[in-house]
Amino acid sequence: MGASIRLGRIRGVVVGLHWSVLGILVLIVAGLGATTLPEAVDGYRPGEYWGAAVRTGIVFLGSILAHEVSHALVALRNGVRG
Repeated sequence: MGASIRLGRIRGVVVGLHWSVLGILVLIVAGLGATTLPEAVDGYRPGEYWGAAVRTGIVFLGSILAHEVSHALVALRNGVRG
């Protein structure tokens, strides 16, 4: 997995967070909080835009985790060992 932060195991599969995912998270949050959300929806305070951007980033990371864990579980079911 390379340079990553180990988060634990799910059914024997090592779960880690690669440093590049954190960079992507920063880009998503910054893009949403600074420009996209304020331009798309008027009338909120800056903190509310940034809060929504952070929540969106967390949901995005959760979806990546679910996607990758599903790959691992299908591989295990089909007898692939790492």
